[in-house]
Amino acid sequence: MLDLAKLAAVLAVIIFLLRLRWNLGLVLLLASALTGLLFGRAALDLAHGVVTAITDPLTLQLIAIVLLITFMGEVLRANQQLEGLVRSLTDLVADQRWLLVLLPMLIGLLPMIGGAMFSAPMVEEASRDLKVSREQQTFVNYWFRHALEPVFPLYPLLILAAGLLGVPAQRLTATQWPLFLAVVIGGAAFGLVGLRTGVARDQEPASRKRTWRLLAKSIWPIALVLVLSLLFGLDLIIALTLTVALLIAANRLGPRQIAALARKMPFGVVPTIAGAMVFRLYWRLVAPWRPCRQVWPD
Repeated sequence: MLDLAKLAAVLAVIIFLLRLRWNLGLVLLLASALTGLLFGRAALDLAHGVVTAITDPLTLQLIAIVLLITFMGEVLRANQQLEGLVRSLTDLVADQRWLLVLLPMLIGLLPMIGGAMFSAPMVEEASRDLKVSREQQTFVNYWFRHALEPVFPLYPLLILAAGLLGVPAQRLTATQWPLFLAVVIGGAAFGLVGLRTGVARDQEPASRKRTWRLLAKSIWPIALVLVLSLLFGLDLIIALTLTVALLIAANRLGPRQIAALARKMPFGVVPTIAGAMVFRLYWRLVAPWRPCRQVWPD
């Protein structure tokens, strides 16, 4: 009972500090230290545990994957490949109601700063011929932008969750498919029901070929990572590195352009991942289903 009270105190501290808008990584590090102290770990052991968790191969792997994914997203956005992906789908999808679903969902494939603001004007454009209120547009944009988070194997938070749980990302993805379906069905029920069907867009054969070429040109980096990692079983870091290298070569990006894109990356996610992995070690330390000696460094 006393142990449960200690764990409740740790969770209460986390919630309190997050409500004060403290950095998540710092909050988790402080919570880890508090957990260790409440359960009788010496200060030297606490420092040892922090270093062990931060330098753990899994932590470094998660950081590398998240940074590679976000950098690839910045390259795609800077070279207007995401815009081309959206434009091609706009021409290919006949029912404009489903464009309201696909556009924010596709932008959400590659997390980036201001992604919701990036997809908002696309949703507005797609709903031009439909009777969609501003409130509906906002709901659809935010809701479906996050619909693929439970199942998309390149989503950083899913990768982090798999690392924290100690299971392969593919297994977590397969387990959470019902959640994805529930999100889509729920979003369609509240956001699309009552909208009249949009007018189908007829295309000339030559124009349709150009649209398919634009789609292929825009989507190949995402498809390549998925094929290399899921179909051929290549390590995700290697698959991402190869894809990013091909993207840089295909777009002829020089050192200055690469540096400019790198500066836009959300490096603040690094301490968050590190803090989460440290907290994972301390939390498993006190978990009743796992002995301390299995997770605590000797």
